[in-house]
Amino acid sequence: SSSSSSSSSSSSSSMPQHQQQQLPKTIRPMGPPDAKRNSARVFVSTVHLYKSDTRPWPFIRLLQAHMVMQRIAAMAKGHPNPRVVVAGDFNSAPESSVYRYMKTGHVNANDADIKGCSVIPCDLTHPFALRSAYAAVLGHEQRYRRKQTTQTPVVEYVWCSVGPMSPLGVVPIPNDSAEKFAVEKLSSDHQPLVVDIAHQLGPTHR
Repeated sequence: SSSSSSSSSSSSSSMPQHQQQQLPKTIRPMGPPDAKRNSARVFVSTVHLYKSDTRPWPFIRLLQAHMVMQRIAAMAKGHPNPRVVVAGDFNSAPESSVYRYMKTGHVNANDADIKGCSVIPCDLTHPFALRSAYAAVLGHEQRYRRKQTTQTPVVEYVWCSVGPMSPLGVVPIPNDSAEKFAVEKLSSDHQPLVVDIAHQLGPTHR
């Protein structure tokens, strides 16, 4: 979840230099091999963004998400209408700056999560139109019990390109996991995501 703007502002100056230098190493983008430039290409990335209960710095997750999207943009350069899928543990609730960044392609420097943060002194953007597959199919993001006794928002998402990629269906979080007991007692403090996505190769082919 996101922290207050005061946390991100004060913590940015105290973040050790070696940790700042290690940020790119957390990114694991994956892309297709070289192919004909006129073919439809799908670029897929999985992520696991930063989380710390003692140092809740949302600007780190936003920087990580931005680096992922910039890397995908560089890989997709020269490919017409690239399709993008970014999935994983974003450690960010739907009201966070990371969610807004992924959904709208833009986060203002005055965003509540990063306002006054010297590490991110300007707006951040990415060039892709994306949507959350679960929100697109269900009409909302789900909630479930994790380590708390009450439900909390999801922090896991599958983002896919708007238009040529259509989420056809998802596997909802089971009610037993969402309402009756914390998922950490099952196997993990996260829920698996299963999405059926149709990829339109041309005007009439999928």
